[in-house]
Amino acid sequence: MSAQVLYSLQEKDLLIAQRRREQAALEEELRDQSVLLQANQTLAQRQERLGGLRGAQKDRDLEAAQLRADIQEVEGRLYGGRVSNPRELQDMQANSRQLRGLLSTAEEDLLRLMMEVEEATQGMHGAEGSLRDLQAQRAEREAAIRQRQAQVAQELQALAGQRGALVAGVPKNELQLYQRLQTTKGGQAVARVEGGRCRGCNVAIPTQQFQRARAGRALVQCANCSRILFVG
Repeated sequence: MSAQVLYSLQEKDLLIAQRRREQAALEEELRDQSVLLQANQTLAQRQERLGGLRGAQKDRDLEAAQLRADIQEVEGRLYGGRVSNPRELQDMQANSRQLRGLLSTAEEDLLRLMMEVEEATQGMHGAEGSLRDLQAQRAEREAAIRQRQAQVAQELQALAGQRGALVAGVPKNELQLYQRLQTTKGGQAVARVEGGRCRGCNVAIPTQQFQRARAGRALVQCANCSRILFVG
C-alpha cells in the first residue's frame, strides 16, 4: 500500500515541479523586454537619422539662398553698366559661372536630401507603428501571463494540500527513502512495473521480487536502479 501512496506522492511532486518551472518561465517572460527595447532602439535610430537629414537639408538650403544672393549681386554689377574694366568684367563673369556651378550642385543636393528626408520620415512612421503594435501585443500578453500566474498559484496551493495529506500517511523511514531516491533519480523515486519490467530502467524484475512488490506488505526496490517498485 505504501508504494501506491508514494507513487501518488511522486505524481503530485512531479506536477508541483512542473508548475514551478512554469512559474519561473512566466516570470522570466515578464522580465524580458528585449523586443520592445529593440523596437525603441530602432525608432530612436530612425529619428536620429531623420533629424540629421533635416539639419543637412536646412544647411544646404541656407547655402543655396546665400549663393543666389551672391549671384544676384555679382550679375547686378556685371550687367548694370557700372564696371567697364575688361579684366574686372572677365573676373566677374568667371565668378558668376563658378557661383552658378556651386548653386547647381547645392540644388541637386537639396533635391536628393528632400527625397531622403521623405524616405526617412516614412521609415520613422513605420517604426512608430511597429512599436505601437508591439506595445499593444505586449500588454495583451502580460495580462494573459498574470492570469496564468494566478491559476498556477491556485494549482500549487491545491497540490500542496493534496501532497500534505499523502505525506501524513507515509511512515517516516519510507518517506526518507523516497526523498533520497527522488534527489538521486531526477525526481523519479518510484517506478511502475509493467510487463514484468521496471519502467525506471527497463530491466526485467525477478519473479520473487515482483511477487513481493505486488503483495505490497513492504517496499521493494529494483535491484538494478534502486527505485521503489509499484505494481498497479
